[in-house]
Amino acid sequence: MDKSGNKRKSRYKRSDAPTGIALQERDRKIMTAVYEYRFLTRSQIQRLFDINCVTRANVRLRKLFDHGYVDRRFRPTVVGTSESIYVLGKKGIPIVSQMTGMQEKDIASIRRSALSAKEHSLEHDLLVNDFRISIE
Repeated sequence: MDKSGNKRKSRYKRSDAPTGIALQERDRKIMTAVYEYRFLTRSQIQRLFDINCVTRANVRLRKLFDHGYVDRRFRPTVVGTSESIYVLGKKGIPIVSQMTGMQEKDIASIRRSALSAKEHSLEHDLLVNDFRISIE
């Protein structure tokens, strides 16, 4: 339970009854970036889209996750909780197809490979993404 007595949402499971969502242009761009980079952390998404508020970023990404537009992975950690790592979700495939002009089957294939990536390659990809973001 949180401080207000509400049951706390699991960070690993989607909400059974997510609140409504009206997709914004930035949401579509976030999904496209998550696809193009394969993996992005919340802080990387904030840097790419100039989102200054951590809470606002977390709330929006949670909505995208609960509705299936993005999936989440987590780094293993010894102490505390790790930052979420976002991968394109199934419901994001048609949106990315529309944004990029790519075939949905090709996007789905790359998405599957991202979901099955091993931890060591995930860390490497996140470091490469940090470098790419700093250049952009």
